[in-house]
Amino acid sequence: MKVRKFPGLCCVFAALTMAAALAGCQTTSGTAGGRPALLESATATYLAGDGEEAIRLYTDFLGSQPSAAQASEAYLGRGTAYYDLGRYRLAEADFANSERMARDRGVRARAMLRLAHAIFAQDRYAEAAKLYMRVLRSHKGYVAQDEALYRLGIALARQGQWEDARAYLEDVLSRWPNGEFAKLARAKLPCVMGRHFTVQVGAFTKRELAETKVGELREKGFQGEVVPIDMAGVPGYAARSGRLATWAQAQDHAGRLERAGFSTYALP
Repeated sequence: MKVRKFPGLCCVFAALTMAAALAGCQTTSGTAGGRPALLESATATYLAGDGEEAIRLYTDFLGSQPSAAQASEAYLGRGTAYYDLGRYRLAEADFANSERMARDRGVRARAMLRLAHAIFAQDRYAEAAKLYMRVLRSHKGYVAQDEALYRLGIALARQGQWEDARAYLEDVLSRWPNGEFAKLARAKLPCVMGRHFTVQVGAFTKRELAETKVGELREKGFQGEVVPIDMAGVPGYAARSGRLATWAQAQDHAGRLERAGFSTYALP
C-alpha cells in the first residue's frame, strides 16, 4: 500500500516549480556561453515530459563529463526526473551530489530543498524537518519560502509535534494567503489543530455524494463522517474515516480501506 504524500494539486504545482527551476538553470548559464549540448537536450527532454529519456541523457552527460562545471545541474535535473517517477532513493542520492558540488548558490538551494522532499517522501520526517529548517535559514530568497515552511509543518505534524506544525502552517497562511501552499495549509490545519490523523476517501461539491460514500464505508465496517471543506474556493464535502493518533496508524488504516476498494488520501 502506498499512501499519497500530497494531493494532486500540490504534486502538479511542485512539478511545475521544479520545471521552472530547471528552466532557470538554463537561462542562467545560457547556450551562448558554451553550455554542453547533451545537457541542454536532457533538460529540454525533461521539460517536454519524458522523464525516462531525460534520465538517460543526464546519465550520459555525467558519464562523459563527471567533473564538468555543470555536473551539479545534471545531478539536480536527473534527481528531479527520478523524483517525479517516484524513485526517491535515487533522487535523494542525486540531490545530495548536486548540493555538494554546486558552485552556484541557487542550484545549491534548490538541491537542498529537493533533497528534503526526497527524504520526506520516504517517511523520514525528522531528517526532512532538519533540512527544511536549514533551507529556511541558509537560502532565503533562493527557494520558495512558503513551500519549505509548509513541508516543514507537515513533517512536524507527522511526528506528532502539533504546536510547532500549527505555527508553521499558520505562518504560511499569514504571509502568503493566496498562494498554492496556503490552500494546502488551510486544508491540513483542522487536523493539526485537532491533533489527529484521518483518511479521506472522496471529496465532492455535493453533500449527498459525500454521504453516499460514507454509507459505503459503513456498509464495509468502517467509521465515516462528512466534513465540510474548501475545494479551491468552492464549498465542498469530504468523506473521511478515522481519528487516529499517529501517522503509522493512518497509513495502516488507509491500507485496510484500499484493500476494501476505496481510494485514499491520508491527512495531514
